[in-house]
Amino acid sequence: MSATGIENGLRLADFALDPATGVRVLPGELGTTSYRDGAEQYLIDAFAAVEDRSVGSDAIAALVHDWPPLYHLSP
Repeated sequence: MSATGIENGLRLADFALDPATGVRVLPGELGTTSYRDGAEQYLIDAFAAVEDRSVGSDAIAALVHDWPPLYHLSP
């Protein structure tokens, strides 16, 4: 993988699972990310309380209350 790792695309296997958060991140970024907008923790906490996580879920749609969750949850 090059410095950006994007030229040939990224696969899920290219990411490492952060055991503290359960979020997959680029290798070398465990415990940190290069950018956070604040919505990440909100969504991690909110998903724990949502039973229906399917595409088109009304419960997931209800998590959108401002711009950051909207762009995280948009296709």
